[in-house]
Amino acid sequence: MKNIAYLIKESGMGFNEVLDLPYLIFFSLLKQYRVFEIEQTEEGRKALAKQEMLNRTEPDWSRIRNSNQYQIVKKID
Repeated sequence: MKNIAYLIKESGMGFNEVLDLPYLIFFSLLKQYRVFEIEQTEEGRKALAKQEMLNRTEPDWSRIRNSNQYQIVKKID
């Protein structure tokens, strides 16, 4: 119920409109409104950037190639 009330407040939709939203749309809107709210502060922007970095699945190859360990291994080969 807390999430429904939050979406009503943020979106301006009515109770029945929010309840009639498809499941995925409801949670997409909820996520976007929460992210917008967090982005309003500097601390929130830093937390979102940190979370984005933690969720990366691909390594940053340019940082790896520029590291000293990579240069040492490359010279040995």
